Amino acid sequence: MALHIPVQGVADHAPPGGASHQALLADWLAEASFTLAMSSGFFGFFAHFGTLRALLDHGLSPARFCGSSAGALVAACIASGASINAIEDTLLSLDRSHFWDPSPGLGLLSGQAFRRMLAGLLPTQRVEESRTPLAVSAWQGKSRRTQVLQQGDLVEAVYASCAVPLLFQPARIGGRYYWDGGIADRHGLAATFPG
Repeated sequence: MALHIPVQGVADHAPPGGASHQALLADWLAEASFTLAMSSGFFGFFAHFGTLRALLDHGLSPARFCGSSAGALVAACIASGASINAIEDTLLSLDRSHFWDPSPGLGLLSGQAFRRMLAGLLPTQRVEESRTPLAVSAWQGKSRRTQVLQQGDLVEAVYASCAVPLLFQPARIGGRYYWDGGIADRHGLAATFPG
């Protein structure tokens, strides 16, 4: 499978013989390092995983990862060094037991089951220990603003970014409550790195 996605605004390449062709996304991404930003999307992590697998199958590895909600989950898995097969196995075997744990509080589910699943999947414990630079976004309740998490407990940062209000109880980081990064950062761009 080839990444035959035309890229607007990228100079046409002239192959031998002088005929020009439109640059393909794979060509453009191979020219320099890039950051992969992944959006929110509830169970949209299946689409993110497919995109990431296509990139990796073409030898295209992002230099940096960022994301919100479902995008933060996939970004954290790859950035922390989880194997693509382990991620695929986990995503394809998800069922209620991986997240269903009703409990009284600020959301229907306590989030402990989801945290256990994340802890078993993520090979590093801290965001800053990721093999590839990683940043995830989460919505901070008191300030009512998106916060970029680039340090701290990796499981808690990913959980915070995935904590859909009223469904999951918020994450508590540094004495503050955090919810789903997709509240104000649907596209996962708040955590993009310069360059």
